[in-house]
Amino acid sequence: PNSGVVRGILRYLDNAYVARGADLFRSAGSGWTQITNNATFSSAGVNIGSGSSKVRFLRYDFDGTEKFMLVDGDTGNKPFTFDNSTFQEETGLPNDTLGCTHIVNFKNHIFLGNAKSLIFSAPYSDTDFTSASGGGIINIADNITGLIVFREHLIIFSENKINRLVGNSVADFTLQPISRDLGCVAADTIQEVGG
Repeated sequence: PNSGVVRGILRYLDNAYVARGADLFRSAGSGWTQITNNATFSSAGVNIGSGSSKVRFLRYDFDGTEKFMLVDGDTGNKPFTFDNSTFQEETGLPNDTLGCTHIVNFKNHIFLGNAKSLIFSAPYSDTDFTSASGGGIINIADNITGLIVFREHLIIFSENKINRLVGNSVADFTLQPISRDLGCVAADTIQEVGG
């Protein structure tokens, strides 16, 4: 259903979830149910952006309930969460999370890429990004084009640089350069080759 390009696809709890246009749909293999703007999912009036930028998903389980969070790259939206019953925009998150384009789980923190900022949550939290609880922001100084977890490191690709984040928490996270003159201009082209 809907119109426009398919912006993202996720498999979650044996269902396919598809973002198309400004809406999110799910299917168990036959037919589609709209998740956005649907009172059944407490999402009346909730849509995912203007319907043009890529939607990226993250599945995680911090408290015994598997959820997913999605970012839509729309500068007016904060990340959205779904726990199989409620779909909502996390409006309580800091304004730095408006328009995030990339998302990953690293060391039980949710990391969000937003332009030149790498924003991370407190440990085991999807709603607390405060520094007092262990969240924070790191300035990458270049537009982020990809986030990949690889061998105990978070690799941060940007247009002109590649960095890695090492450590376990805000107490010892350290940003280290991999390349200062080589980057990734095309998001979603990052692949591991040969281990």
